[in-house]
Order: sequence, then C-alpha cells, then structure tokens
Amino acid sequence: MEAKFFDSLYGGDSANGVKLCMGLSDGDFWARPAGVQLLYKGQDSIDIDFGRIAGVSNINNNIEAASGQPLSRWLYVARRVNCCGMEEQTLLAAVRVAFDGSGNLIGGAL
Repeated sequence: MEAKFFDSLYGGDSANGVKLCMGLSDGDFWARPAGVQLLYKGQDSIDIDFGRIAGVSNINNNIEAASGQPLSRWLYVARRVNCCGMEEQTLLAAVRVAFDGSGNLIGGAL
C-alpha cells in the first residue's frame, strides 16, 4: 500500500483516511477490496495537490465533484487505485471545468 494512504498515525481519522473509510480498520489496512477512484483538483496541472483528495467513489460508480465557486475554473484529475492501494500515476483522466456567476457548471468549458 502506498504511504500516502497509510493513516495509522491518526487511526484512519485524517482527512484522506475518512474519505477512504480507513477508520474501519483503524488505519491499518486498505478496506476496499475492489478498489476506488479518486478525484483531485487544482487551478492547473502543476498545482494539483495529489496528497489531498477532493472526492472518492467506488471503482464502478460515477465520481462527482463538489460545486464550484462562482466565476472559477478548475482542473479535475481522476485516478484509480487498485485493491492493494496502488494508485495509477497518470493525467489521462483530466477535465477542465468552469463555473458561472451562480456557481453552476458551464457546458463545454476547456
């Protein structure tokens, strides 16, 4: 399991540990047998913090981002994590989104 998901120091109760349900095992092991997909966000590809998870979904479910701030643009990157806690290291599943003055998603934003 990758060290970035190992939350035994906090008993699985760190921000990432809670999102990954690691508190169920007191942070000692990966509790998702089928894997998971993670969502990260940033203003640009160089400033995405891959240590901070923005969203989590089971591997076969849709993953949703939180609503955006009005008049903001974000780059979202989705990465899959296998049943052993190993995360893929890619930027292939990335999308740039923009939000209007009401915080609603603007279609076709690049």
